[in-house]
Amino acid sequence: RSPSASKPDSVRKISASVSMCMGSGRWIEPLGEWYDRIQGSALLMDASFLEVDVAAIRRNYRRLRDLVGPQTRICPVIKGNAYGMGATEVGRVLQQAGASMLAVYDANEALEVLDAGVRCPILVLGPDPCYLRGSNLRGYCNEGRVHFTVHGLDHWHRIRCVLTPDVTPIPL
Repeated sequence: RSPSASKPDSVRKISASVSMCMGSGRWIEPLGEWYDRIQGSALLMDASFLEVDVAAIRRNYRRLRDLVGPQTRICPVIKGNAYGMGATEVGRVLQQAGASMLAVYDANEALEVLDAGVRCPILVLGPDPCYLRGSNLRGYCNEGRVHFTVHGLDHWHRIRCVLTPDVTPIPL
């Protein structure tokens, strides 16, 4: 069934489905003919969206909490903008649900989440923060809100060079 021009929401939902099907290499009929008609149009370019069920995130966190028990600390990973769902929004939900710490890819992602008001500590999984001199990263480190994963001695030296003498001790 072709989407009606008077129902832009249904167009967005169908075109998002088509573009996801095309991206996976699968073709779903009867959307194929409709996709051929609009391919390359602005409609398809601006039509994707993602609906996130916040209650499901809370429910999944609680299930994990029930499985591991109250004594185990949980550190959900929200790197890559929470896999496209919105790192600050998902971070707030997980913090409210009781997450002990959140993990991100790099210091830029950590700053984005912390600057948006998330209060729980952030673990940086990826590269060193060498490009963040002069940012408020040092302050967050001194507050114990940013921790780093060290991948080797060279990595440790790069982190130390960026953060010292302002940050002591460096949270790892």
